[in-house]
Amino acid sequence: MKFTRLLVLLLVALVIVTFAIFLRQKRQSSLAWGQLQTGQKIFSDLDLNSLTKVQVQRLGQTLTLLKINGVWQVEEKYGYPATFSLLRDFLTKVAEAKVVQNVPANADQWSQLDLVSPENQGAAIEIKLFKDSNQLATLFYVGKNPANASGRYVRLPQKNESIFLVNEPFSALNYKLEDWLDKQFIRPDKIASVTIKPTAKEEWKLFRSSETNAFEMAGVKKEKLDSEKVDSLIQTLSSLRFDDILETNLVKEGFSDPSYVEIATLNEKSYRLTVGSVTNEHYFVKLNVGDKQQDQKHFEKYIYLIPKSSLNPLLGDPLFKK
Repeated sequence: MKFTRLLVLLLVALVIVTFAIFLRQKRQSSLAWGQLQTGQKIFSDLDLNSLTKVQVQRLGQTLTLLKINGVWQVEEKYGYPATFSLLRDFLTKVAEAKVVQNVPANADQWSQLDLVSPENQGAAIEIKLFKDSNQLATLFYVGKNPANASGRYVRLPQKNESIFLVNEPFSALNYKLEDWLDKQFIRPDKIASVTIKPTAKEEWKLFRSSETNAFEMAGVKKEKLDSEKVDSLIQTLSSLRFDDILETNLVKEGFSDPSYVEIATLNEKSYRLTVGSVTNEHYFVKLNVGDKQQDQKHFEKYIYLIPKSSLNPLLGDPLFKK
């Protein structure tokens, strides 16, 4: 009887020990499944060429970049073309991001690393990458920068909600919506003439017959022009940039007494800038392009906010030597 009782106790103990070992192995297996080796890429199988949509969401703001007919656009900015170099740099850094450290943090500790999702009123930045047919390619959350190291904390739901410190700080996530826009909206190379019609001032015009000739001003002798000022004006026009855009229907006033800047190029392109009133140190500007530039007609749909500092030299006095 005692032997039978002892055998039962031994069997019970064996079952308990076996079950404990099973639970420990299962927990270790689960943990190991979510871990990555130091130096390993967190998205080693990400195909950047297949991506058609990038969505960046944080509490109170969403950025959506869409690839339509081969062109990346900013959805929240009326579908205006995005700066492809900035997007390419960001996605490349996502694809190349490597593990610095596996971070053992459970859900109760996510808020300390800013890894609670914006859907749950958290400070994490949610990144969704989509491929063809709007299919989700990957989802991850970006948290805070570590106190005494470079990089950023990242949470990967697809890897058992594992958290990693990666070597990439993803600085592009600090940009505003307007920072993603392609800011150089006109590219008038080989300028042939510039006509300036300032408000309440006399119109004046620069022109040249070929790319090797110096600019002249109608009715003015060449030697009276300041060549450095002329070169500066042409350089300003060749690289003119805006800070933000609005749709035309959002600006009801502001063009009652405009100035005009008209540009013609040696390769028969033309641009007409209608310069309106000033708001917050920016001019309202409308753009019209020539009939031969049908591929640029979509730029006429917007109002451009261009800094005063860029346009004031164009609308000032003619470019005479002092």
